[in-house]
Amino acid sequence: MNKYNVHIGDSFNGNTGEIILDITKKCLTHQVGIQLLYPEARLPEKANYTDSCYDVFAVSKKAIYTDVLDGYYGDSPYGYQYGLGFALDLPQEAELQIRARSSIYKTGLILSNGIGTGDEGYTGEYSLIFYHLIEELKPYEIGDRVAQIQCVSRANIDFTVIDSIPKKDRGGKGFGSSGLK
Repeated sequence: MNKYNVHIGDSFNGNTGEIILDITKKCLTHQVGIQLLYPEARLPEKANYTDSCYDVFAVSKKAIYTDVLDGYYGDSPYGYQYGLGFALDLPQEAELQIRARSSIYKTGLILSNGIGTGDEGYTGEYSLIFYHLIEELKPYEIGDRVAQIQCVSRANIDFTVIDSIPKKDRGGKGFGSSGLK
């Protein structure tokens, strides 16, 4: 068992503020069934044991064109759909979150729906659609790490209708208001 000292101030229980956290590597582990759909498909990978997400790799790339934008992109595709080459059997009460990688800025791409959600009941191939906003930057290619995934527990919400929201320091201030001091 590893122990780390965490200092949180002098007011904690009248002591020095030192607390001991027991870290026993008992992180929540989801057992997820994975079916690799193509010979070139790869298992998701973590670069480091402590990483929160697993990298996923493109096994296919399809250019997306549209008439809706009325020639705005000329003959260039406005985006790409990348197949990940696997299907998942998620455990009950879990969801898959799919995020862009931090190095996405090098590609001129943006994940079309920000964060994707894989629901427990979805059993098809996972794929991603990216908009290609900066033509001069090279998009991902087949074999590249294209996103990150994380399996998280899903909590249901029990909504209760109330007459008013209690007063809180922040109130209704949003969109960057916490950095205006």
